[in-house]
Amino acid sequence: MQYTKLCCALCVSLALTATTTAANVDLAVSAPRGQVDVQKWNALAAYLSTETGEKISVSGIPPLRMDMEMETGRITLAIMNPVSATVAIHKHYAKPLATMKANGLAQFAGVIISRADKGINTLNDLKGKSVIAFQPSSAGAYVFQMYHLQAHGLDPKRDFSSLRQATRQDDIVMAVQKGLVDVGFVRSGILETMEKEGKIKLADFNVIDSKADNLKLLHSTALYPEWFLMASSKLDTQLAAKIKAAAMKLTPEHPAARDAQIDGFIEPLSLDGLRDALQTMKQPPFAN
Repeated sequence: MQYTKLCCALCVSLALTATTTAANVDLAVSAPRGQVDVQKWNALAAYLSTETGEKISVSGIPPLRMDMEMETGRITLAIMNPVSATVAIHKHYAKPLATMKANGLAQFAGVIISRADKGINTLNDLKGKSVIAFQPSSAGAYVFQMYHLQAHGLDPKRDFSSLRQATRQDDIVMAVQKGLVDVGFVRSGILETMEKEGKIKLADFNVIDSKADNLKLLHSTALYPEWFLMASSKLDTQLAAKIKAAAMKLTPEHPAARDAQIDGFIEPLSLDGLRDALQTMKQPPFAN
């Protein structure tokens, strides 16, 4: 009898341990600006923890690792750019819970920049120039610009003198400012943020093929859906529903939204336009 009681107690203990472990959820976020981009989501993780009753913490994941980490099951909840979201949906059956809203809009774009004194004013002026971008899985600092150039008859492999990759988008802006490269690709909002931080002056830069539309931030490309809150197929569906409900009621005034510099979340926007772009470019998840 004593042995039976001991076994039962052990089983209960193991079950509670498993439950506790399962309740620890990492909110994976890409970090185009480095550690500062990881820390700004801590308040959102704390908010989601309070709203769901589960322990949710933030972990920074480079964009190139998002696909691999979701495939291995390490990532079950993430805030990711729309390119990574498209890959996650097609390859891992991930579910978009919500689209982020920022600067009054749930869309963003890519910016093509040069130093103001370089005399680079049109897309044709990019021919023969050195270019620096973010990682190929970056939406606003690679894919948007590459598709835009391809749609206007430019071939980066043929027309650029060189194409480098940076590990932070801030480094792209600074490389252009210092004259280390002719042209840089960054996401909309980076220039304005860096000017507010006292790191640059907008007057020192030229935005090539500048657009005027609903997005008030400087940009060169068409608009695409903002970043997505994504749940992998391995995340408990009831927990995913709780997380979505909490995200959808987040207000711009909440400290979690202010820290993350967002307005909140809306129902997931369609990725059809971006899917078409990736298919045209033969980029993952349509590389083959």
